[in-house]
Amino acid sequence: EVKAMSVLQHYFNSLHVFCLLLSIGVKKKRALKLARAWERYAHPLLYYRAWTPVPVAVERRRRG
Repeated sequence: EVKAMSVLQHYFNSLHVFCLLLSIGVKKKRALKLARAWERYAHPLLYYRAWTPVPVAVERRRRG
């Protein structure tokens, strides 16, 4: 069961989803939006843990 979950986590992570969407012809901007939504909603189901996750802040670079 642990091995199967590990395989699912690997293939269904948001980067794989993003790359798959690009490979089937989805435009980059749309693929990114879908991958982010996937990360938000599917990630907690696939990567549940007994401990509390540590919050991480990610900053976007601003142009200009």
